[in-house]
Amino acid sequence: MKIAICDDERAVCTRLKTLTLAYLKEKGIEGECETFYTYHQLQGRENEFELFFLDYKMPDIDGLAFARGLYEQYGDKKTLVFITAYPEIVYDAFEVRAYRFLVKPIEKEKFYAVLDSFMEQFRSQYYLSVLSNGRTEVIPLAEILYIEVTRKDCTIVLPGRTVVCHKTIAAFEEELTPLGFFRTHRAYLVNMRKIRSYDSRIIWLDNGEKVFMGPKKYGDFCQAYIKLLK
Repeated sequence: MKIAICDDERAVCTRLKTLTLAYLKEKGIEGECETFYTYHQLQGRENEFELFFLDYKMPDIDGLAFARGLYEQYGDKKTLVFITAYPEIVYDAFEVRAYRFLVKPIEKEKFYAVLDSFMEQFRSQYYLSVLSNGRTEVIPLAEILYIEVTRKDCTIVLPGRTVVCHKTIAAFEEELTPLGFFRTHRAYLVNMRKIRSYDSRIIWLDNGEKVFMGPKKYGDFCQAYIKLLK
């Protein structure tokens, strides 16, 4: 995931980038953040980013005009947040489907709340694509309960069905750990958002199933789970 921050005030860019990187590290999310001081610097690179923090008043291009172009080209595929000293811009923000707007000076708590909300939306739109029985299965991550090693294959367990694919659990772990999954055992990769309860040996999931916790995994799991809940 990549985040763009565009503001002609360098101090604002520096602060928001620092907060963004701290947030990503705290949540265990793999991502990048890049700052721009003019919209001209950002133009032509819009396709690289999923989330944009845009200053409403800029000397080169009006922020609303830039946002219009972004919405016309990408629609809802890109998420933008206005940063401004003018609270009244809320009405203009509706025009370009702005996700939020933040009033300067930006408070850490409000900035993190926007990132929390965006990440929930981002994850809910994320899909896993796997080859199973000669056809490609496209699975919403939000539906996955856990992934289990079954001989040389892996079984993706969903409510009411399973999908078997020839892919290692290590490969799934690398791909899905930044998105809220945890390898609780050599045979299990669990969607932490589907956990109902747990102890040092067993995890109970929303559908009533249980999976095992490896004896050396419990401490790291607790840390990862607490990060997710913050």
